[in-house]
Amino acid sequence: MLRHLSFFLSFLLLPFMIHAQSVRFTGIVYDSATKAPLAFVSVGVIGTKKGAVTDIDGRFSFSELPSKPVLLFSYIGYRSRQVAIGDASQQSIALEPAGKQLETVVITSGENPAHRIIRLMQQHKKENDPEQNPTFKYNAYTMAALAAGNHFWNMNRMDTSKAKSKGLKIVTKNKDSSGNKMDAELAKRFRENYLMLTESYTERIFRFPKQSKETVLATKISGLKTASFAITASNFQPFGFYRDYLVMNENAFVSPVINGSTGMYQFKLTDVIPHETDTSFIISFQPKQGKNFNGLKGIIHINSDGYAIENVIASPADETGMIFTFRIQQKYNKITGHWFPEQLNSTLTQKDLNSDSVMLFWDSKCYISNVEIGTPITRKLFSDVELEYHPLAGRRSDTAWTHMRADTLTEKEKITYETYDMLPPKYKNTIEKANKAIQILSIEGIPWGNVDIPFKYILSGINKYETFRLGAGLRTNPGFSRLITLSGFGGYGLRDKAFKYGSGLLLNFDERTGTSVSINYARDITEPGNVDYFVRNGSVFSNQTLRNFQTSRMDSVEQVRIELNTRIRPSIQLNTWWLHEDRSPAGYPYEFKDDVNKINYRRFINAELGIGFRLTRGESFVRMGRAKIRNKPPTTQFLVQLSRGMKEWSGDLNYTKAALQLNHSFRLKKLGFTSFQVEAGQVWGDVPYSYLFNAKASRSENKISVHIPNTFQTVRLYEFASDRMASLFIQHNFGNLLFKPSNILIRPEFLVVQNITYGSLQNRIVHHNLDATVPEKGLFESGLLVKNLYRKSILSLFYVGVGGGVFYRYGSYALPKAIDNWVFKWGFDLSF
Repeated sequence: MLRHLSFFLSFLLLPFMIHAQSVRFTGIVYDSATKAPLAFVSVGVIGTKKGAVTDIDGRFSFSELPSKPVLLFSYIGYRSRQVAIGDASQQSIALEPAGKQLETVVITSGENPAHRIIRLMQQHKKENDPEQNPTFKYNAYTMAALAAGNHFWNMNRMDTSKAKSKGLKIVTKNKDSSGNKMDAELAKRFRENYLMLTESYTERIFRFPKQSKETVLATKISGLKTASFAITASNFQPFGFYRDYLVMNENAFVSPVINGSTGMYQFKLTDVIPHETDTSFIISFQPKQGKNFNGLKGIIHINSDGYAIENVIASPADETGMIFTFRIQQKYNKITGHWFPEQLNSTLTQKDLNSDSVMLFWDSKCYISNVEIGTPITRKLFSDVELEYHPLAGRRSDTAWTHMRADTLTEKEKITYETYDMLPPKYKNTIEKANKAIQILSIEGIPWGNVDIPFKYILSGINKYETFRLGAGLRTNPGFSRLITLSGFGGYGLRDKAFKYGSGLLLNFDERTGTSVSINYARDITEPGNVDYFVRNGSVFSNQTLRNFQTSRMDSVEQVRIELNTRIRPSIQLNTWWLHEDRSPAGYPYEFKDDVNKINYRRFINAELGIGFRLTRGESFVRMGRAKIRNKPPTTQFLVQLSRGMKEWSGDLNYTKAALQLNHSFRLKKLGFTSFQVEAGQVWGDVPYSYLFNAKASRSENKISVHIPNTFQTVRLYEFASDRMASLFIQHNFGNLLFKPSNILIRPEFLVVQNITYGSLQNRIVHHNLDATVPEKGLFESGLLVKNLYRKSILSLFYVGVGGGVFYRYGSYALPKAIDNWVFKWGFDLSF
C-alpha cells in the first residue's frame, strides 16, 4: 500500500521534478584576443528552438534550459563554438576571430531573402520608430571613458629619440626623487586605465512630432570639482536607427534602413535565431560594389514581431582619410507593446593618419531605464532648448551616484578618479582653467564678477569704415539679477574718428519662452539698405559676422528702440518693436528729395512700428549654465518682417515695408546636399536710400577674398538697390560623389552655385546722388566651388581644407570688360 502511494505521489510530482532538473544559465561572451565583450552574438541551444542574443555588454541569459545543454555560439567574423554546460550557473565564453574566413550565409532559391525582410522592416518603420510615438519619457545613465592607444604613448618617446639623433640636448627641470616617483606613478596609472572619465544621468521627455527636452540631472567629470557641462549619449550617436541619414562628426551616411536601400546596399541573411514566440533575422550589410555614396557596414537584427530593429552594429564602410571614425551599437527591447532602445554604445576613435594607428578613443555606454510610452506630456514643458542642466547637476554626492549608476564602477574607473585626486595643484588648476575657457566661449564674453565683457562689442568695430574701434562694453549677468540685464558700450573709430556709445535695459520675464522687453539707446553707425531680421541678436561666430567685416558704407544713427521678444511655440519666435531714430548718411553724398516741401535733405527722422516672425524646423539649443548655444542649425527657416513708418509720430517718413526670407536644405540619396535661400521685399511709399534693399553682395577689392554663402560673389556691396526685389540663392554640394582620389589629403567637394535677383525702383527722382543700379532686367551669377582641394591634418585633430571657386556674372548687368565678370574666391573648411 505504501509503495503504491509513493508511486502515485511521484507520478503527480513528475512535471515539477522535470522542471526542477532544468538549468538557469547566464554568461558573457568576449573576444579571446582583446578580452572585449562581444555584442549581439547568436546563442542557440542545440536540439531545441531556444535562442538568445548577447546584449551590448556581451551578456546573455536563459531562464530555462534542458538538462546537460549544449550551446552554439556564432558571430560574424568569429569562429563558431559549441559549449557543453554542466552544473555551473554562470560562465564566460571566449570566441576566436576567424581571420579571413567567409561568413555564414543563409541561401535560398529565388529572391535574396534578406531583401524581403529589409522591405518588411521599412514598411513597419513608422510603427516601430520610437520617435513616432505620441509621447515617451525615460532616464539615461551614460559613462564615457577617454583612453589612449600605444601610438599616443610612444609619440613623446619618438620625439625625444629624434632630438637625440640630431644632437639636441634635452633639457628637463630638476626634480627631487619624490617628484619623479609621483610623475612615474601618474603616467603608469593613466596608461593602464583612462585619461578621462565622465558620467551623466539625464531625463528626457518627448512629444510628437519634434518636441524634445533632456535635462542633465547629474554630471561628473574626472578632475573637475564642479562640472559645468556633460557628455551624453547624443554626443556620440543619434537616438534610434530609423533615420534616413546617420550624421556623425558633420558627415552624413546613408542609412541601410532608407527606402530603396536594397539597390544601394548588399544585404546577406547570415543567421536565423528562433524564439518561442518570434524569430530574429541577422543580416549583414555593406555598400554594393560600384556604388559611390557615404555608406555604412555592419549587422542588423530584425525581429519577426512587427519586423522591428532589435539590434544593430554600424561603422563607416570606408574609413580612408577619416581622422575620427566610429562604431555604434544599439539594442532594443519591447516595452508595453513598443520596441524601444535599451542600450546605446559607441566607440569614437582618433587616428594618426601617417601611421594609421589609434591615438585616442572614446568608449561610451548608455543605459536607458524607467521608460514610459504614451504618458500625457503637456506642450508647456518644451521650449527651443533640447538640453539643459539641473542647478545641482555638477554637485551630486557619491551616495546619489550609487543609485543612478547602471552598475558599480570597475576597478579601472575607480582608479581613474583616484588618479585625478593625486594630481599636483598646478595640473588641477590647468583643468579648471580649461573648464572656464569653455564657459567663456559659450557665453561669447569674458566674465568679470557680476558683469560680462561681450565679444560683440569688440567685433562690431572691425570693418572697412572704422578699421578698428577702440573700446568695449559691459553687460550684467545673473549674478547681478536674473530679472534685469543692464548693458552699455563705448568706443572710438580709428578711421572715421567718431565716438559711439549706447546703453540698454532688458527685463527677462520667462526663460522658457524667451519672453523679454528691452529698451535700448545708441549713438552708433549702421549699414544702409540691410534687413537685419533676427540676426542682430545672433551669435558672433557666424557667416554674418564675416560679411560685416567688409562693410564700408555706413549711416550715422541716434536711436531709441523698444522691443518685445517671445516664443509662441518652440519653433515660432515673435519680435515687435517701436523705434525713433535720427539718421543721416556718413561719408557718402546722398540726398533725399521732399516733394511736398521741395527741398533735399540728408538727415531723416523716422518713427517706426514693426513686427517680425521667425519659424524654424530642425533647430535646437543647449542651455549650459548661463549660455544658450545652438546645437543644430535649422533645416528650414522662414523669416517675415512688416514695418510701418509713422509720420504722425514726429517722423519725416510715411511708408509700409515688408520683407521675407526662406532658407531650406535637404539631402538626396545619390546626388548630395542642396540648400537654397529665397528672399523678397517691397516698400510702399517713398523712403531714403537707407530703407531700400541692397543686393546681397560680397565682392571685395582685395586680391584674397573669402566665399560667403547666399551673397553675390561678383557684385560689389552697394552696387544695386531697389524698393521692390526678389532673390534666389541656390547651392548644390555633390560631396565626394564625383571624384575621390586615393590621396587622403585631396578630398574635393564640388558645388554648383546659381544666384539671381530682380528689382525695381518706383520713384527714382527722389534719390539724388544715388550711386546704385536697379536690377530691373535681372542680375545673374553662376559659379563652381571646390572645397577641400587640399587639406592638412592638424595634430590629427581635424583637417584644415583649402579650396576655391570661380564665379561668372552675365546678363544685362554684365560689366563691359569680360575679365571683370570673373571672380575667384578662396574657401576654408574644417573637417574630420
